[in-house]
Amino acid sequence: MATTFDTVLRVRQLADEHAIPLSRLVRDCGIHHSTLSAASSRGGQLQVDTIARICEVLHITLAEFFSAPADRAAEQAARSSAYSPGAQKPEQAEKRGTHDGT
Repeated sequence: MATTFDTVLRVRQLADEHAIPLSRLVRDCGIHHSTLSAASSRGGQLQVDTIARICEVLHITLAEFFSAPADRAAEQAARSSAYSPGAQKPEQAEKRGTHDGT
């Protein structure tokens, strides 16, 4: 049994994640708010070109838009562990002689 992906709900989630009011996101994308309302009434499905514009404004890929929640959590964890403020990059630590491995 196939499940449907509610693209309107995902747009709302992304607006929240990016701390952008939905009205501003819609305006920045050049989309009328009625487009979201109409899509909601027909099962939450936006057209691909509309989703592409939203992704462009949010600086995300279509794959990120459609990724599963577990995938998003893993990606976010990888991003945050790749760099933490105050942490030295290995090449910086070597230059200073503070590398943990020696």
